[in-house]
Amino acid sequence: MDSNDNYPNLPIAKSLEQSPFFMMGVVHRHFRNQAQKELMANYDITTEMQKALEVINCFEPISQQKLADALMNERSATKRLVDNLIKRNLVTTIKDENNQKHKLLTLTEEGTKTRKLGDIIMQKLERKWLSSLESNEIESIITICNKLSSNI
Repeated sequence: MDSNDNYPNLPIAKSLEQSPFFMMGVVHRHFRNQAQKELMANYDITTEMQKALEVINCFEPISQQKLADALMNERSATKRLVDNLIKRNLVTTIKDENNQKHKLLTLTEEGTKTRKLGDIIMQKLERKWLSSLESNEIESIITICNKLSSNI
């Protein structure tokens, strides 16, 4: 495979084409950039915000620390992310009944709506990106990624 066949705007050294992690990173960055563009254009949210809305939806109410852990972010970065979600009226805080100092995050009605609409964009993009693969190839990707992540 020639370096410029699949990525005409990205010169890739032959040795990097043989690196699974480099190539996974390239694919992920292209997917993320396209998703970011569509989410911003339609709902004024980033891919990180969409992921946060998904995590909050699954585990609400959730503390900022648990959200940071789930997103694999530093707490300070998650604080800024949450502040932006609150500013957009997508998330609200409630007091933790067990510890009044802790605030827990929940989705607002607007946050629930935005999460669902953002999820439609993400699923549509995923289907588009995977459309050239056979179902057994998609299953193999999932199996391999799960195997790799179980070693972390």
